[in-house]
Amino acid sequence: IQPNRMNFNGIRIAADEETAVQAAASGTVIFSAHLKDYGETIIIKHEDNYATVYTHLGTRTIREDARVRRGDRIAFLGKAGEREEPYLYFEIRHNNKARNPLFFLP
Repeated sequence: IQPNRMNFNGIRIAADEETAVQAAASGTVIFSAHLKDYGETIIIKHEDNYATVYTHLGTRTIREDARVRRGDRIAFLGKAGEREEPYLYFEIRHNNKARNPLFFLP
C-alpha cells in the first residue's frame, strides 16, 4: 500500500463511452482536475458533510467552485485505460469516510 493513496471504496458503473455523468445531489464542486491513478476526477461537496467522487471520466464539463443541482451534467465517460471498457467509479463519503453507495442509490 502506498501512502497518500485513496482506497477503492466505491462502485464501478459500466456505460458507453461519451455517456453523460450527472451530479447525484446538489452541492459545490471542490475538485475538478486530473488525478494520478484516477484520471479525470470531480468531487462535489454536499450538505451535512457528504461528498460524491466521480473518477475515470473522459471529459469534465464543470469547474471547481461551480454550484450544481442534482441531475446536472458534470462530465462524459471515457476509457479508464487503453484495454478497459468505459466505466464511472463512484464514491459517497460522509465526514471523509467512504460509505456504500448502494445504500444511497434509488
